Amino acid sequence: MNKDTLVKLQRFINKTFGIHVRKYPTSFLNAKKIYLEQEKINVILDVGANTGQFAQETFGIGYNKKIISFEPLTSTFKELSQNAKKYDNWETFKFALGDFDGTSEINVSPLSPSSSILPFVKDMIGVVPDLNYTTKENIEVKKLDSIFNQLIEDTSNVFLKIDTQGFEKPILDGAIQSLSNIKMIQLEMSLIEIYQGELTMFDMVSFLEGQGFKLWSLEPTFYHPTTYQLLQLDAIFLRIA
Repeated sequence: MNKDTLVKLQRFINKTFGIHVRKYPTSFLNAKKIYLEQEKINVILDVGANTGQFAQETFGIGYNKKIISFEPLTSTFKELSQNAKKYDNWETFKFALGDFDGTSEINVSPLSPSSSILPFVKDMIGVVPDLNYTTKENIEVKKLDSIFNQLIEDTSNVFLKIDTQGFEKPILDGAIQSLSNIKMIQLEMSLIEIYQGELTMFDMVSFLEGQGFKLWSLEPTFYHPTTYQLLQLDAIFLRIA
């Protein structure tokens, strides 16, 4: 298959199914493997786990320490729990993380990874696949600061991964005390606002730098389906202070 045909196929799959096809393993994934070893990570907090795709991918590149996954959606958590049973070192919790302890509503999308506590920007309808909400679900929310010491031992080297459709900043706000004990962060960032009130890329980088982290690696994840403008990417930050 020539390169042009492959690119067209990638775009078709992206637009039709909302799936971004990429070479495996990617340089970003290889870099993450190196960082996990370099930082001696032995606990990963997988926030916005969905059905466990991130955890399975991470185990797949040779990581064999503990993963703790958080997923608030009932149907999605059921599948996550089943997947986690295949591993002795994978723990799951059915609640969301945020900047308060209590309850909230999450907007549920037909494409479960697009579900979010935040409403979406209406201009993004038709741009992001399945960016429409069909129902709401009541969920439990906890601050990471409220549970960190219960989950994490003093000797742990912690990696915090967040993929929560624009809700990343409230999660970080609820983890201010915990961030000093975290060595590595991976999160999804938008270059333009897709979910109302989300912190976009440059403001997020500035915030995390203020918390002692430095942007270390990037991978584009989603492009506008007609203009091919980069809209979202995954980023890894390492603690340097």
